[in-house]
Amino acid sequence: MRRFLRRGESGQSLVEFALVLPMLLLVLFAIIDFARLYQGHVTLTNAVREGARLGAVGGTSGEVQARVTTTAAGLAPTVSATVPTTSGQSVVVNATATVQLITPVGAMMNFVAHRTMNNNFVLSAGADMRLE
Repeated sequence: MRRFLRRGESGQSLVEFALVLPMLLLVLFAIIDFARLYQGHVTLTNAVREGARLGAVGGTSGEVQARVTTTAAGLAPTVSATVPTTSGQSVVVNATATVQLITPVGAMMNFVAHRTMNNNFVLSAGADMRLE
């Protein structure tokens, strides 16, 4: 009798794992993509700050845009820079970049929570520094 009861529960852990696996994968994929978005935001912010500093010490608008583009090379940002000629005014640098998710978190959100999620996120950063 005891042997018969144990044999009937042999697939229980497999069924429980199959029920929990989508949620575990969703959390794992969300962590991976959030980390990539955060890294992209930090990279873009630092690139814009570096470009503004270059403009503040005498760089031209073209040099500032080139510096931001090369500093944030993995993001391929769109950069706008305003470099005034009068001392005491602000150098303003803005940049935007699109980061695409690498995991299927959007499809899993649709499956688990019945919500749609865009796979492209637009990051933006800006900085201004006084012209020396």
